[in-house]
Amino acid sequence: MQCATAVTYDEIPDNLLHRLPEFLLTMLDPAALAALSLEDLEEFADAYQYGTMRFVANVQIEQAGGPLTPQQATLILQIPQGAPYIEERFVRIAKAAYGNGLFARLEWAVYENADGSVNIHLWYSSRDNVLIVPDISYDSIAGFLYGVRYEDLYYGGENKQFRTGFQLSEEYAKEPRIYGSWSDNTINNGKNSYSVAASVASDWRERLKKTTNQMNIRHRTARLDGSYSWNNVDLAGFLVRGGVTLGGGVYNEDYYELGIHEDIVEDLPRLNVTQAGSGGYLSLAYSGAQRDMIFTPHDGHYFVARVEQHFGDFNFSRFQLDARKYIPVGNVFGHQEQQVRDGMRLNIARQFPTASFAAQLQSTLESGDVPFSQEVRLDSAGVARGFLHDSVVGTKLISGRLEYRFDVDSAGKNEMYLFSDHAGLGETLDDLEGFHSWGIGSILTMPIYGGFKLGGYYGFSYDGADDGWGLAFGYQF
Repeated sequence: MQCATAVTYDEIPDNLLHRLPEFLLTMLDPAALAALSLEDLEEFADAYQYGTMRFVANVQIEQAGGPLTPQQATLILQIPQGAPYIEERFVRIAKAAYGNGLFARLEWAVYENADGSVNIHLWYSSRDNVLIVPDISYDSIAGFLYGVRYEDLYYGGENKQFRTGFQLSEEYAKEPRIYGSWSDNTINNGKNSYSVAASVASDWRERLKKTTNQMNIRHRTARLDGSYSWNNVDLAGFLVRGGVTLGGGVYNEDYYELGIHEDIVEDLPRLNVTQAGSGGYLSLAYSGAQRDMIFTPHDGHYFVARVEQHFGDFNFSRFQLDARKYIPVGNVFGHQEQQVRDGMRLNIARQFPTASFAAQLQSTLESGDVPFSQEVRLDSAGVARGFLHDSVVGTKLISGRLEYRFDVDSAGKNEMYLFSDHAGLGETLDDLEGFHSWGIGSILTMPIYGGFKLGGYYGFSYDGADDGWGLAFGYQF
């Protein structure tokens, strides 16, 4: 979800400053003004001009749960006593807070007083900013991998994130996967952000081109990555407003073969490419998002276009595109959004579309000496669900995914989705091999961590030759 950039008093244009009521600016202390954008102030000016602005007389907390205090909750919703109240604005802010995962539950009722001010009653429970969740996966060579992931999504009470975790495999317990990352989105009042990440991890694979061409490999990568972003950049009206990110990193690859069928070696691609050594890369990305929810979006869009150049022992380039669109449609069970009215107890979860079509287009184009560890793989979750193995590899990918996702209960807590995934993967654009799958999945709200999302799916290839399942701890595209 993309947020507008905060503004200082000196940055308010004169024509907007003259439209704002003077008492409003005197009410807002510098800390409150620092949280507002020019778009916010434009909305205040319009509401004041057309008589739709009211003020908060009192906020009554009827029920509270989770780490957020009542004072913090009212500040996040921008409804402290005396604050301007615009119904559409409040619903939008509440949806953004709920969609970003700050609240697991949020209900409210608004009552208008004789003087035109409003009393607001709140019932809420907030999500835990700190998550400690299992990190479990399966590898056909290494067996099950068991681990723990730690996340602090609002470190120090600010828009900063810290993540770390590890995994141990059944067969290779002496080669743990260890990772950690830090991001700070508060630089220059949110106009800039940076992130750093470090990891060391082994990957074991049955690298197959066809069912008879088997090559079992293992590579262990140690890497350090960093990036710096300029948020809310308008590149001369290019597509939509987004962010520009400059990134880079260094890495070291250790590689060996676990087993190989000598009689089919010549059929496997890029066997003459260097597999072990040290390298680095520089990247440039343009991205943007406007989604109603992070976990299960039903309205909006997301996109990122990224180019990379690798150097050192690995000399290759990569272009990646990921574009997603979410379109609200009718719900198969007839569930509808709740209408907003004064004097009625309302539920924020019912303010979102109850069903949507979701579409995703992905493309990866690599050229040069691409090592096995960097090649594109047909994996189950990110490209074509229903193909559980990583047996098909290449340097060119074009894929599309479609979903119909819909709420199964009127409270908007649980949903199901039907999907159809399609991918073309190969060494060149002329020899792309097609893969097609369909299936069904669900996303459930669990009674832990303030409404943690747990998802799962089962997919089938169109030709019936393959099928597979997967779990998702919190996210889908």
